[in-house]
Amino acid sequence: IVDLRYNAGGNMHPMMAGIAPLIGDGMVGSLVNLNNEKLFDWEIKNGNFIYDGYQAVDLANKPVFKKQAKIAVLTSRWTESSGEVVATALKGRPATKFFGEATGGATTNTNGENIAGAIILNISTGIFCDRKGIAYEHNIPVDVEVPFEVVKDPAKDACILAAQKWLKEK
Repeated sequence: IVDLRYNAGGNMHPMMAGIAPLIGDGMVGSLVNLNNEKLFDWEIKNGNFIYDGYQAVDLANKPVFKKQAKIAVLTSRWTESSGEVVATALKGRPATKFFGEATGGATTNTNGENIAGAIILNISTGIFCDRKGIAYEHNIPVDVEVPFEVVKDPAKDACILAAQKWLKEK
């Protein structure tokens, strides 16, 4: 279970590097402009996450999976920004299913522009796409809707229970 329900963003590189071997090698997403023209790809190569040709993190001790593991991804309205990069990279992956709520909707790349050395303005410059080229202009939907609720005991968390049930199916 990859639980992104409380992932409101941050640095995507260590998040993606940490789960890259679980996702598997290949193209896992891209960025497009408003005309749906591809700006660049995101990929996993030799277990490393590469974003527009840039590899920020190289983990020496990568786990090795004999076969592609089944993954349940949990998202909520609180999943945003780089949390949505992780979700996008998992969308369309075989043996993967999304549970919970659609994400918060910060599915754009931003670039900072320095104006006269006094103001930094972040501007959205592209939209996240999954490995199949589906652009997520508003949010990332789930396969199984489970209303979000804060539950301290994982054994009573309806979203975790739904994911576990699916993971146990053959």
